[in-house]
Amino acid sequence: MHATTQFGHPAIDHPGLPQFLQQQFDQFNQRFDQQQTMTQNIRIVARNQRSLDSPLLPLQKYIPGDGNALAQELASTPALVQAVQIFQPHGNIGAVMPNFNPQVDAYGHVDVLHLIIFYNDNFGIAYGDQLPQRKHKIRTWLLENLV
Repeated sequence: MHATTQFGHPAIDHPGLPQFLQQQFDQFNQRFDQQQTMTQNIRIVARNQRSLDSPLLPLQKYIPGDGNALAQELASTPALVQAVQIFQPHGNIGAVMPNFNPQVDAYGHVDVLHLIIFYNDNFGIAYGDQLPQRKHKIRTWLLENLV
């Protein structure tokens, strides 16, 4: 007996069904990974808040994709634009920034832009923000971001 006849629904016998189901499964997995990462980040933020005398721990990436477009909007000089264009580490959900420097006070503009690219998050930084404001927003993200 044919599936359409047996179940009375033509969608069961649709040739695109396996691809559709795979896409749905992939989306579910991505959302699950994001939820797991957000839970872990809550723990990391709590640890960063409790241990202010210790180096800050990096949060895990929880927004898919890269933040090249976000960083381009904040790059205020040709040298910064070039630094954004050549920076490539785009992590998966759950990854941490390679070679993360916990000393936020030591960051320069390029360091901030690299974080934006990696995490695909501008941390509330606006184009007119000066470096001290940008560092403050990064530190706030590491200490208060509860997603």
